[in-house]
Amino acid sequence: MDDWWEKLAATYRFDPMTTMALGSIDTGFTSVAAGLSVADAFKDPEKSFNARLEGEKRFGFAPLPRIIRHTILGAHDFGGDVRLPSSPLDQAMKVVAHPVRDESGVLALEAPDPKTAGGIETAMQFSRLQHRTGGIVWFHHRSPFTMAANICGMGWFGRWMIRKPDLCDHLIDMAFDHIFNVLDYWIETFGSENIAVYNSSPMESNQLISPKHFERFALPSHQKYINRLNRSGITRYFFHICGEQKRNLPYLSTIADWHHPAIISIGHEVEISEAARFFPEDIIYGNVDPQIIQSASPQKVDEICRKTLEQGQNVDAGFILALGCDLPVFAPVENVYAI
Repeated sequence: MDDWWEKLAATYRFDPMTTMALGSIDTGFTSVAAGLSVADAFKDPEKSFNARLEGEKRFGFAPLPRIIRHTILGAHDFGGDVRLPSSPLDQAMKVVAHPVRDESGVLALEAPDPKTAGGIETAMQFSRLQHRTGGIVWFHHRSPFTMAANICGMGWFGRWMIRKPDLCDHLIDMAFDHIFNVLDYWIETFGSENIAVYNSSPMESNQLISPKHFERFALPSHQKYINRLNRSGITRYFFHICGEQKRNLPYLSTIADWHHPAIISIGHEVEISEAARFFPEDIIYGNVDPQIIQSASPQKVDEICRKTLEQGQNVDAGFILALGCDLPVFAPVENVYAI
């Protein structure tokens, strides 16, 4: 297992015109495709894991990544009110009430228990199943900035970036500490040599914040994060740079001293060539628009994927065909086969 990531890197340094690797972030889709509910995908580790394995065989997905937790980690772990998917249209867990609802709640916030808070116990059960089957254990979290914004909601966080930046800094610090408190639990349980880290940063999209605010609030925590991750002994890093982040890439490239090759996942808003230019030592993962898989015809899906592969063949460090974000839960099965 020690050379798993190295074998992965060798596998995906290929000519995409003759060899195809297919990655998918698809917790909900594979569960529904296996006849389960969307709620099962997030609450039942055994069902969710078995559905993922079945999906890998059925659709040809590589195990990149295997996760059970979702975007609301800040609200969930820090004591907010969240609910499982319950209506026919729900595709993920929802925040009912954030743990911090005003300024006074920031300083009153307490550090969560890194072994029992939120969905941590469910995630640990899922990880144990991965470990027992001989696979790499995926540790999933959001970036410190994204987790901090999720603790109070982006509305408050956006105001405080302008009016009360110290409150944002405090929440980011708490999120950072929590991420590594939980990661330390995973390392203690499985060993750093058996873990791959999956980090994603949707709240840092330039659709939400400016590059100026990214540089001020998010970038320092990324640098601190990479320094700490490098000391942990973990060498497998998957970074999903979610959404429109073209103007953030120059900043991120300055702190890209993680272990190479990492997997850099990008949304359809970012061109593959741009990502490869800023991260020349890393495997690029993406970047088909999920809406195409949801609403287009199988023929159109095939056309888009072929064009994406043509772009990926120019990535020297490696390329993995995948969607630019989560595979829609209720995507037509024939469209997924078309990928």
